Amino acid sequence: MRLTLKEARQQLYTAAVPNLDSQQNIERFNQLCNLACERLINSGTWSATYQHVRFPVDNIRHYISLPPQYLSVLAVSYEREGENGCVSTTPVQIRNEWLTVLGNGPFLWDFGSWADYGFQAWTSYSDDQGDGFCTFRDSPYAEYYLRFEIEDANDATKQILVKGFDQDERIIYSPAAPNAFQGILVTLANPSVTTSQVFTRQLSFIQKPLTQGYVKLYAVDVDTAEEVQIGEYQPSESNPCYHRYRIAKCSCDGDNGITHVRTILKRRYFPAVSDLDEVFPTNLGALRKTIAALKYEEQNDEGRYQINFDGALSLLNDETKSARGGAAMKLRIDGTAYQFQGLYVGR
Repeated sequence: MRLTLKEARQQLYTAAVPNLDSQQNIERFNQLCNLACERLINSGTWSATYQHVRFPVDNIRHYISLPPQYLSVLAVSYEREGENGCVSTTPVQIRNEWLTVLGNGPFLWDFGSWADYGFQAWTSYSDDQGDGFCTFRDSPYAEYYLRFEIEDANDATKQILVKGFDQDERIIYSPAAPNAFQGILVTLANPSVTTSQVFTRQLSFIQKPLTQGYVKLYAVDVDTAEEVQIGEYQPSESNPCYHRYRIAKCSCDGDNGITHVRTILKRRYFPAVSDLDEVFPTNLGALRKTIAALKYEEQNDEGRYQINFDGALSLLNDETKSARGGAAMKLRIDGTAYQFQGLYVGR
């Protein structure tokens, strides 16, 4: 099921406002609907809040950056091409970003010791590098300029705030009356504009206005003028934020050998702005109850808030079970198994 903001408003407006006869009521519904979506999408993995995505692998970077509408990887496998065009896949363990800084050693997550604890070692893994990257890749150049290219001429003269480090690896500040501010403001031009400011290391923050078209970002080598694309921002993106995962080498082949990465991704909350923007999750009953819960929360009525929000989560759980169908896992216990023979009756 797909659900747009306009469809949700037509179905659910009575939970938020008495009618849709004024722009004020329409904006009030949109506000509550977006708040409800954020509350629900961050409370679990429900139907329509995850998606299968297949990424081509750049064996130079050895990592993938998730598109901005996705928050995290729920499951991943590596895909390789073998002889005669055969494709093989390997399930991959996702390592927490806090564990990756510890390296390998005599720990549970050291593959060599897994057998001692009754687990079969994985042949490969993917390291979570965290959220909050403002470009889908880093500049490969030690020192570089930035070039912004616009798709729509109407976006010329709009300004983008960029924060990073200069050639001396100091935080860049711009003098402005009455106070300086961190970063620089880049005024877009048609078809592109290149900064005079030299950057080094990784960009730390980008803020852009709503635009008519896409905005592309390139890193330009200071010495050779060679350039490479490091970002591409959607018209509705204002604070670009990407989650990255490192593609580790696999012990089962001498070189990397990985051509694609298959993933199941969790959606990130994105506010619905236009009538045709999609709303997630799509369960009308859960959205209605969450909108009602938010209104009780505004009145500091925590009891009724919790009753309605728990009802919303229950509806989403029921929908998720139904959507899984025969694939739902069920626990079956054999009472005659060895482990249960010594139990007392009734224990």
